[in-house]
Amino acid sequence: MAGAVVLALAAPACSSHGGVSTADAQKWATVRAVNDLYGHLLAFLVVGESSIRTLSQQRDLQSHQGRSALSGAQTSWQNVLAQLTNFTLAQAKVVPTLGSTIGTLKAATTQWQDALFKAQQEAHSGKATTFSDIAPLFKQAQIEEGQVRAKLRTTAAAIANEVCALETRNPGLSPTGSASADCATASRLSP
Repeated sequence: MAGAVVLALAAPACSSHGGVSTADAQKWATVRAVNDLYGHLLAFLVVGESSIRTLSQQRDLQSHQGRSALSGAQTSWQNVLAQLTNFTLAQAKVVPTLGSTIGTLKAATTQWQDALFKAQQEAHSGKATTFSDIAPLFKQAQIEEGQVRAKLRTTAAAIANEVCALETRNPGLSPTGSASADCATASRLSP
Protein backbone atom coordinates (compact mmCIF):
# COMPACT_ATOMS: atom_id res chain seq x y z
CA MET A 1 0.00 0.00 0.00
CA ALA A 2 2.74 2.47 0.94
CA GLY A 3 4.53 1.68 -2.32
CA ALA A 4 1.40 2.59 -4.26
CA VAL A 5 1.13 5.88 -2.37
CA VAL A 6 4.78 6.69 -3.14
CA LEU A 7 4.24 5.85 -6.80
CA ALA A 8 1.14 8.04 -6.95
CA LEU A 9 2.97 10.93 -5.31
CA ALA A 10 6.11 10.42 -7.39
CA ALA A 11 4.28 10.30 -10.72
CA PRO A 12 3.53 14.04 -10.98
CA ALA A 13 7.02 14.99 -9.84
CA CYS A 14 8.58 12.52 -12.23
CA SER A 15 6.74 13.81 -15.24
CA SER A 16 8.05 17.31 -14.58
CA HIS A 17 11.67 16.01 -14.66
CA GLY A 18 11.59 14.18 -17.93
CA GLY A 19 9.77 11.13 -16.61
CA VAL A 20 10.78 8.16 -14.54
CA SER A 21 10.13 4.62 -15.59
CA THR A 22 7.60 2.68 -13.59
CA ALA A 23 10.30 0.10 -12.86
CA ASP A 24 12.63 2.74 -11.37
CA ALA A 25 9.80 4.27 -9.33
CA GLN A 26 8.86 0.85 -7.95
CA LYS A 27 12.48 -0.04 -7.24
CA TRP A 28 12.99 3.31 -5.47
CA ALA A 29 9.89 2.73 -3.31
CA THR A 30 11.16 -0.76 -2.43
CA VAL A 31 14.67 0.43 -1.60
CA ARG A 32 13.35 3.30 0.53
CA ALA A 33 11.13 0.83 2.43
CA VAL A 34 14.16 -1.44 2.97
CA ASN A 35 16.13 1.57 4.18
CA ASP A 36 13.47 2.37 6.79
CA LEU A 37 13.12 -1.25 7.92
CA TYR A 38 16.90 -1.63 8.11
CA GLY A 39 17.16 1.45 10.31
CA HIS A 40 14.57 -0.01 12.68
CA LEU A 41 16.39 -3.35 12.70
CA LEU A 42 19.69 -1.72 13.59
CA ALA A 43 18.04 0.23 16.42
CA PHE A 44 16.57 -2.99 17.86
CA LEU A 45 19.96 -4.69 17.47
CA VAL A 46 21.58 -1.94 19.54
CA VAL A 47 18.97 -2.51 22.26
CA GLY A 48 19.65 -6.26 22.18
CA GLU A 49 23.38 -5.69 22.59
CA SER A 50 22.77 -3.16 25.35
CA SER A 51 20.55 -5.64 27.19
CA ILE A 52 23.44 -8.14 27.29
CA ARG A 53 25.75 -5.46 28.71
CA THR A 54 23.15 -4.69 31.38
CA LEU A 55 22.81 -8.39 32.16
CA SER A 56 26.59 -8.77 32.42
CA GLN A 57 26.65 -6.14 35.16
CA GLN A 58 24.31 -8.11 37.41
CA ARG A 59 26.01 -9.68 40.44
CA ASP A 60 23.02 -11.72 41.57
CA LEU A 61 20.76 -13.37 39.01
CA GLN A 62 18.41 -14.38 41.82
CA SER A 63 17.69 -10.74 42.73
CA HIS A 64 14.81 -8.81 41.26
CA GLN A 65 17.26 -6.75 39.18
CA GLY A 66 19.05 -9.87 37.94
CA ARG A 67 15.81 -11.57 36.93
CA SER A 68 14.59 -8.37 35.26
CA ALA A 69 17.85 -7.98 33.32
CA LEU A 70 17.63 -11.57 32.08
CA SER A 71 13.99 -11.16 31.10
CA GLY A 72 14.77 -7.83 29.40
CA ALA A 73 17.56 -9.42 27.38
CA GLN A 74 15.21 -12.18 26.22
CA THR A 75 12.59 -9.64 25.17
CA SER A 76 15.18 -7.49 23.39
CA TRP A 77 16.42 -10.38 21.25
CA GLN A 78 12.85 -11.52 20.54
CA ASN A 79 12.25 -8.01 19.20
CA VAL A 80 15.29 -8.29 16.92
CA LEU A 81 13.91 -11.54 15.53
CA ALA A 82 10.50 -9.91 15.02
CA GLN A 83 12.15 -7.10 13.03
CA LEU A 84 13.86 -9.65 10.80
CA THR A 85 10.48 -11.01 9.70
CA ASN A 86 9.57 -7.61 8.20
CA PHE A 87 11.84 -8.11 5.19
CA THR A 88 10.46 -9.74 2.05
CA LEU A 89 11.90 -11.85 -0.74
CA ALA A 90 11.04 -9.07 -3.21
CA GLN A 91 13.18 -6.66 -1.18
CA ALA A 92 16.04 -9.15 -1.08
CA LYS A 93 15.91 -9.34 -4.88
CA VAL A 94 16.27 -5.56 -5.19
CA VAL A 95 19.03 -5.03 -2.60
CA PRO A 96 22.15 -7.15 -3.05
CA THR A 97 23.32 -8.90 0.15
CA LEU A 98 20.07 -8.23 2.05
CA GLY A 99 18.90 -11.85 2.04
CA SER A 100 22.25 -13.21 3.14
CA THR A 101 22.61 -10.61 5.89
CA ILE A 102 19.11 -11.23 7.23
CA GLY A 103 19.71 -15.00 7.19
CA THR A 104 23.02 -14.70 9.03
CA LEU A 105 21.59 -12.27 11.57
CA LYS A 106 18.60 -14.56 12.11
CA ALA A 107 20.99 -17.40 12.98
CA ALA A 108 22.89 -15.17 15.43
CA THR A 109 19.64 -13.91 16.96
CA THR A 110 18.42 -17.47 17.39
CA GLN A 111 21.73 -18.29 19.15
CA TRP A 112 21.10 -15.40 21.56
CA GLN A 113 17.55 -16.57 22.22
CA ASP A 114 18.64 -20.17 22.85
CA ALA A 115 21.46 -19.07 25.16
CA LEU A 116 19.19 -16.72 27.09
CA PHE A 117 16.56 -19.46 27.45
CA LYS A 118 19.20 -21.81 28.90
CA ALA A 119 20.45 -19.02 31.17
CA GLN A 120 16.89 -18.43 32.37
CA GLN A 121 16.50 -22.14 33.15
CA GLU A 122 19.80 -22.26 35.04
CA ALA A 123 18.98 -19.12 37.01
CA HIS A 124 15.48 -20.37 37.80
CA SER A 125 16.78 -23.73 39.01
CA GLY A 126 19.41 -22.06 41.18
CA LYS A 127 22.27 -23.62 39.23
CA ALA A 128 23.38 -20.15 38.10
CA THR A 129 23.49 -17.29 40.57
CA THR A 130 25.90 -14.85 38.88
CA PHE A 131 26.57 -13.68 35.35
CA SER A 132 29.85 -15.60 35.41
CA ASP A 133 27.82 -18.80 35.75
CA ILE A 134 25.92 -18.14 32.52
CA ALA A 135 28.56 -16.25 30.49
CA PRO A 136 29.84 -19.42 28.73
CA LEU A 137 26.35 -19.95 27.31
CA PHE A 138 26.76 -16.76 25.26
CA LYS A 139 30.09 -17.56 23.61
CA GLN A 140 28.66 -18.98 20.36
CA ALA A 141 26.09 -16.18 20.07
CA GLN A 142 28.87 -13.60 20.46
CA ILE A 143 30.93 -15.32 17.76
CA GLU A 144 28.01 -15.42 15.33
CA GLU A 145 27.05 -11.83 16.03
CA GLY A 146 30.64 -10.76 15.42
CA GLN A 147 30.59 -12.53 12.05
CA VAL A 148 27.47 -10.68 10.93
CA ARG A 149 28.91 -7.20 11.60
CA ALA A 150 30.71 -6.94 8.25
CA LYS A 151 27.58 -8.10 6.46
CA LEU A 152 25.48 -5.47 8.25
CA ARG A 153 27.84 -2.73 7.05
CA THR A 154 28.02 -4.12 3.50
CA THR A 155 24.23 -4.25 3.29
CA ALA A 156 23.87 -0.71 4.65
CA ALA A 157 26.27 0.42 1.90
CA ALA A 158 24.32 -1.54 -0.73
CA ILE A 159 21.06 0.11 0.34
CA ALA A 160 22.63 3.57 0.30
CA ASN A 161 24.24 2.94 -3.11
CA GLU A 162 20.91 1.82 -4.60
CA VAL A 163 19.15 4.93 -3.26
CA CYS A 164 21.94 7.16 -4.60
CA ALA A 165 21.96 5.52 -8.03
CA LEU A 166 18.18 5.73 -8.42
CA GLU A 167 17.96 9.34 -7.24
CA THR A 168 20.89 10.41 -9.42
CA ARG A 169 19.38 8.76 -12.50
CA ASN A 170 15.88 10.07 -11.68
CA PRO A 171 16.04 13.48 -9.94
CA GLY A 172 12.24 13.62 -9.70
CA LEU A 173 12.13 10.72 -7.24
CA SER A 174 13.29 12.74 -4.26
CA PRO A 175 13.19 16.29 -2.94
CA THR A 176 15.86 18.68 -4.17
CA GLY A 177 19.13 18.09 -2.34
CA SER A 178 18.12 14.68 -1.09
CA ALA A 179 20.14 12.84 -3.74
CA SER A 180 23.27 14.74 -2.74
CA ALA A 181 22.83 13.82 0.93
CA ASP A 182 21.95 10.20 0.09
CA CYS A 183 25.00 9.88 -2.18
CA ALA A 184 27.23 11.33 0.56
CA THR A 185 25.89 8.63 2.90
CA ALA A 186 26.59 5.97 0.27
CA SER A 187 30.12 7.27 -0.15
CA ARG A 188 30.70 7.24 3.61
CA LEU A 189 29.43 3.67 3.98
CA SER A 190 31.25 2.21 0.98
CA PRO A 191 34.47 0.34 1.72
